[in-house]
Amino acid sequence: VPAERLRGHVEKLSIDLHPRHFGRPDTLACCAAYVRSHFAAAGASVTSQVFTVNGRTYENAIGRFPGGAAARVIVGAHYDAYGDTPGADDNASGTAGVMEIARVLSRHSFEDTITFIAFDREEQGLHGSDYYADTAATASDRVRTR
Repeated sequence: VPAERLRGHVEKLSIDLHPRHFGRPDTLACCAAYVRSHFAAAGASVTSQVFTVNGRTYENAIGRFPGGAAARVIVGAHYDAYGDTPGADDNASGTAGVMEIARVLSRHSFEDTITFIAFDREEQGLHGSDYYADTAATASDRVRTR
């Protein structure tokens, strides 16, 4: 993956879409839309998983390449940031990596379903990933752990 592609995503998230904290659901919604658009451009089936924390609505952006097996592999990162920090290291860089992995893997087919997730509200209690995991468990999804 060319470094400039990753850098472009990190700059978009950490500069253009700053700040990305829980008190700015408008900016977080723009981040989710940005990620969804890149999952869609990679050819993934795109969905949003909406959840509520303290009366505010947030979203996990999800892209999926279906496979033939019942199990699924998850590649994830979170796009929210702590406070007014740019959130470039870990948050934006991890999300950039997930978007680029989706783009690269789109050229291949896999036995397992590959699910790409950009989680929200991770800085204040892992809300997005907990919501996703709880929903998957309720649906009896099989997630490959190795």
